[in-house]
Formats: sequence, structure tokens, C-alpha cells
Amino acid sequence: MQVPPQHNLEYLQVAPKSGPVKQLVVLLHGYGRNASLMQKLADEVQARLPQALILMPHAPEEMEEHVGDDNVLRVPEQLRDDDAQSFMPGTRRKWFSIRGASLDELTHRILGVTDLINDFISASMAVHKLRDKDVALMGFSQGGVVALYTAYHRAQELACVVGHSTIFMQGMDLQSKPPTLYLYGLADEEFPPERYETAAAFVKAHVPDTTVRAVEGLRHTTNSESRAIVADFIAHHFQ
Repeated sequence: MQVPPQHNLEYLQVAPKSGPVKQLVVLLHGYGRNASLMQKLADEVQARLPQALILMPHAPEEMEEHVGDDNVLRVPEQLRDDDAQSFMPGTRRKWFSIRGASLDELTHRILGVTDLINDFISASMAVHKLRDKDVALMGFSQGGVVALYTAYHRAQELACVVGHSTIFMQGMDLQSKPPTLYLYGLADEEFPPERYETAAAFVKAHVPDTTVRAVEGLRHTTNSESRAIVADFIAHHFQ
């Protein structure tokens, strides 16, 4: 794990295959996971953008083990499955707490994280002398909420932003409106398609350049098809 200059957010990275860094791609993992879960997507992005630096930060807080199901954002069912045992104690992370929060309180917590991620992006850009148009941001589930809010609250427009399997929290002022991919699975076990459709409609109403993709058979996870869609979208917006 590495730490950018003047920053304390740990992350994993995939370096460019050769030559100087031409693009920066930041991938944010979901609730209860960590940056290692973004490796397959990073591989897809690197295959299309060999001179991109791909950064996968770990969320700053340890996951709450027992939150309950009465929250606006529920703990994903998959975290209760056996595969969660593969994560060592202390490695299951969260971007913000979902304990006992109203929509207003969740929005406040999310906005606090967007400052952290925007500082992370700016510090990394400065190291490699990149512009905002050289940066793409993507997030899955809780990381997707953070990615969308971060991009829309950034003063300068990024190349693009992707929200994968995320419920977009409404009621915010958009400072930037970068090209957006909103992607979800039709077999998602956490939220019904109608919930995603409502969120997608809100994003489309506020961001003119929005692409919505619903993937057949996709549960609350990424798969080979969704990762290819995301990587293609990011690569296209660097052309």
C-alpha cells in the first residue's frame, strides 16, 4: 500500500505498462470490502489504457459489523455469506457509516468523504502533472455513491464518472456534470430494479450526458460483462 504526498489515504495501484502517466483512473470499492476487490476491473481498464495510472484507495473506516436492517442503506446480504470470511479482521472497510442515519445525515457524511477523495485526486494529479480532463472516477455500491457525489461536487469537470450498482442520494447541488455511466444489475438482490430506475432517472435529469445500462443476470457485484462496459466507457472518454 502507498500514500500520496501530503495525504493519508492508503491505496493499491496498477502502474502504466510503459512510458509516462497519461491518464488517472480512481476506483472505489463497496461497503465491507477493500481495494483488492477492484483488481479485476483495474485489469480491464489497463488493457484499454496501457498508459493509465490506476489507483484503488481503501475506505478510511473499519466496517461496522452489526448495523441492523432498519437503515436507509442496508448492509449487503453478501457480507453475511461465507465468502466474507476471506477478509482478515480489520480489512473490511466503509466509506461512511450507515448506522442510524436519516437521508440528511447520510448526505452530510457522504459530502465529508467527497472532500477526502477530491483531495486524493488533486494530490495524485499534481504528482503526475495531469488535468481534470485526464481523470476518470468509478465506484461500486457505497463507493459508487461517493464517486458520483465527488465528481459532481468537484469544481472542475472530470473526464467521466461511473456509478455501479449504487443508489444515488437525491437533493444536492451539482457543481460539475461530467459524462456519467449509471450501471446496475437486473438480478440485484439488494435493491429492486425500480429503485435503480428511479435513481437513474434523477441522474439523467441533472446530467445531460448520462448513459444508463441494466445488465441481465447481474447481482450486487461486478461481473465480466459489467467490468467490460465500465472499462469501455472510461477508455472512450479519454479518446
